[in-house]
Amino acid sequence: MEGIKKYRISLAVVFLLTLLAACAVYYSVCRQSIPDTIRLAIDAPSEFDYKIPAIGVISDEKQEIDTVDLKKKFQLKSEQSGNYKMETKLFGFVKLKEVTIEALERQTAAPSGKLTGIYIETDGLFVIDTAEVTTKDGEKMPAKNKLKSGDYITKIDGENINSKMEFLEKINESKGKTIVLTVIRSDSTKKVRIKPVIDEEDGQYKIGAYIRNNTQGIGTITYTQGQKFAALGHGISDIDLGSLLSIRGGEIYQAEITNIKKGSAGSPGEIVGMIDYREENLKGSIVKNTKNGIFGVFFQEQQEEDQIPVALKQEVKEGAAQIISYVSGEREEYDIQITSVDKGNNEKLKGMTIKVTDEKLKKLTNGIVQGMSGSPIIQDGKLVGAVTHVFVSDPTKGYGIFIENMLDEAE
Repeated sequence: MEGIKKYRISLAVVFLLTLLAACAVYYSVCRQSIPDTIRLAIDAPSEFDYKIPAIGVISDEKQEIDTVDLKKKFQLKSEQSGNYKMETKLFGFVKLKEVTIEALERQTAAPSGKLTGIYIETDGLFVIDTAEVTTKDGEKMPAKNKLKSGDYITKIDGENINSKMEFLEKINESKGKTIVLTVIRSDSTKKVRIKPVIDEEDGQYKIGAYIRNNTQGIGTITYTQGQKFAALGHGISDIDLGSLLSIRGGEIYQAEITNIKKGSAGSPGEIVGMIDYREENLKGSIVKNTKNGIFGVFFQEQQEEDQIPVALKQEVKEGAAQIISYVSGEREEYDIQITSVDKGNNEKLKGMTIKVTDEKLKKLTNGIVQGMSGSPIIQDGKLVGAVTHVFVSDPTKGYGIFIENMLDEAE
């Protein structure tokens, strides 16, 4: 009997723990389904449908204004600019989160779709990994356990480093004496002491580290606002580590398409282009590299594209849409379907899934290829987002970011 009693208690404990875990998961899903911020365009009603058994109490600094049922469709509208808050409670009593509501004038932007050459320099020398140096005494790794992948080297012996070549020259000039590197690691600054060794193969002093200070490629301009531009719909990350690069600055150049490698299942395609770095082909500067795209300024205001309204997140819906691209060499609008929309706080670069339906584009590229990231997505005459990624398993499918998320980073 005692054994049966213990068994029943164990079952009850397991059941309770399972129930608590399920409740925690459900709570997390509900919380993530509601955005942290809701933006409203003045005098334009917006409809919401979260399908969550919760209520939202809306108020300003002075008083409670309204209560909405998040299980049903509801509308919000503001006739003037201002900030509000909405306290959300699951089942009416379990606090979920406080949502910020911003009422503002609707923005406009000119969708672009132009391909551009991108060149950026990192904010310091980016460390990819440490390496062995072949010396007369065997293989040595001076930088091992001192430098780490993802470090940024900003100074050597207290002097700023402006290029990889300058860094290598200073190391060689040390003639084997210990050097002190200033390193940024996880937002903190450290001093690292390393003793270079002489490479038997070329007679140069080295510390044994793979580093880079620039990267380049082909991308797509999403939109312009006067001389300001946004591109890519995602940040520029290191190809080896996948981490977002901290940049000193960058430039955009005129680029020419030389070839298009069509995508196929398991093999993403690519726009192969040529960047001419002559001064007359320099078009603008890059000032920010963020997880939601790159941002900068053209040297001259772009006149070709018309400004159109910018859609708010809640205005994006499943259904027909278009992407704009110059992948053919000319400005074209290609038909797509937005197949799903995630208006919560899940992955921002995957706010919507899209499928290419346009036969012209499928014939040209088989769908979405590398280099098309940043292509603007248009729906119902509004700029709603930008292409970010392609499905490796199916090049006709991909992800898009809400334009609202890109505009957040542009500010």
